[in-house]
Amino acid sequence: MNSGIRLILDNLSVSFTKFLDPKFPRARAIDGGKLEYSAAGCSIGDGPVFEQPHLWTFSVYCSEDDMRILGAMYHESDTRRRQLPQLNTELTLIDKVREYQERAPRTRVIAPGTSEVMVGASHVSYFAQFHVWFVAEPEFDKAGDKRIAHLSFQETEKFAV
Repeated sequence: MNSGIRLILDNLSVSFTKFLDPKFPRARAIDGGKLEYSAAGCSIGDGPVFEQPHLWTFSVYCSEDDMRILGAMYHESDTRRRQLPQLNTELTLIDKVREYQERAPRTRVIAPGTSEVMVGASHVSYFAQFHVWFVAEPEFDKAGDKRIAHLSFQETEKFAV
């Protein structure tokens, strides 16, 4: 896979490279820092003190096999979520669409077949792997003879190095 998103849950795996929207699918799941102003006009920085998790929401062209695999992944993660004690429900999402940037050293596992690039003297940029949950059950439809999957995932925790 040169670029795209790959999802893995145990022995189930599916990759996507044909997205319907030209916008990169990764965003922050919650708002980051905000700039507010005091009554005197002084700027005040506000926002969460933890790193905001990522959210992937995208629509892709897929095959019937892809639809089956996505359905099995969702069913398996949902079944595990309902177990007591809860079993590992996380999928691995490998994002080769958009590089991740942060201060060196990197904090996430690098995507297979890629390498990190130094940005200046203190930052790195690389394609990363993430732990994610389904935000919602996958939705599917057809456009002519093409099948489309509508997917949404949220990062659970860092996929540590």
